[in-house]
Amino acid sequence: MNRDIEKNEFDSEFSNVRYMPQDNIVFLTWKKFCCFDDYRNPTTFALELLINYKLVAQVPFFIKS
Repeated sequence: MNRDIEKNEFDSEFSNVRYMPQDNIVFLTWKKFCCFDDYRNPTTFALELLINYKLVAQVPFFIKS
């Protein structure tokens, strides 16, 4: 798991979260099914980005396997 609030990105086996300044959105990509901390950590990181940039929504992106 790579979590870097300075670089605005979180990456793990299960998901990728990043802030996209050109669109002013938080983009959350799910790579595969997960639960517990594997779900909690990226969603919490996305929430931190939303708060940090004073945004009102995130864009979830689901990859169907």
